[in-house]
Amino acid sequence: MRTVYTCFLVSVIHILSGSAVAQTSPQGSIQTSSSMPVNSISISAFHDSLKAGYPVYIIVQFTNKTDHDLGFARVLSGADCRIDVRDAQNKLPRETGFGYIHNGHFAHPEDDLTRFSGKDLNDAGIWAAVKAGQTTKWDINAAKFYEMTQPGKYAIRVVREDPEDPKVVLKSNTVTVIVTP
Repeated sequence: MRTVYTCFLVSVIHILSGSAVAQTSPQGSIQTSSSMPVNSISISAFHDSLKAGYPVYIIVQFTNKTDHDLGFARVLSGADCRIDVRDAQNKLPRETGFGYIHNGHFAHPEDDLTRFSGKDLNDAGIWAAVKAGQTTKWDINAAKFYEMTQPGKYAIRVVREDPEDPKVVLKSNTVTVIVTP
């Protein structure tokens, strides 16, 4: 039990420290936290409609609108982003074990071991580089964070720190995915 708790703490520290790292060129302009986001994110659904139980992939596009190259830490699962999923009644679906940890809704992980497994603590990080004026894409399986097994419409949105200024939040558009029986 102590090993699981230790792994959990190391994973949380890794994710939190990795998502706050940003690198800009020395010549780049500095964005103050009171300003509007310089960069942007948008999303689209890989499939507008899919069967219950299938992965629900969304494509995230990050556009570097600065005059300099950006580098930032990413987590392959998408845990460096906040994934907001709402059903037709505008309610959050039940979180998966992975979502329970990475959405930040746990209080006492040592007491909540029935909610997640050790594999939910593992995640891989990478370094992403985006040239000035360019766009990079990645995908996120929203069903890894939320149980989207009930047929119906789900609205999905992504929120992420701006690598230019971690105090600035980038918010995506909202896409709707229909889950069928």
